[in-house]
Amino acid sequence: MYLLITSVILSTCSGAKEIDELVSYINEYGQAFGVASNIRLGHFLAQAREELGAKFEPKYENLNYKPEALISIFRKRFDTNGNGVLEQYELDVINKCGRSATHPANQEMIANTVYSDRLGNGSIASGDGFLALERSL
Repeated sequence: MYLLITSVILSTCSGAKEIDELVSYINEYGQAFGVASNIRLGHFLAQAREELGAKFEPKYENLNYKPEALISIFRKRFDTNGNGVLEQYELDVINKCGRSATHPANQEMIANTVYSDRLGNGSIASGDGFLALERSL
């Protein structure tokens, strides 16, 4: 068991604007996610500060990729049949969601494809990949 964190305690190590809201979330959900001791709380806050910065502001992944970059970085995620070769229909999806001179990248489609069926996310159709980008502390 750990002591409840307070706004005063957190404000000594953070420049977060919404400290009361942050404290409320940590106290309400911390134990459910394994933050059940002072040492775990310290590690959690250190990791969150490392990822979010001193102000604990969320950072969003930029998925503004051209088709060539999608192939280079996420080839396996677009290779739906797992044969190591991108078929024409897979290339069509990449070209449709990648940024070009005629349209911006469809970052929602990219996120849903890249993060589907992994890390606890559902299928592409579930939209979990894009929702995962919006999750933060």
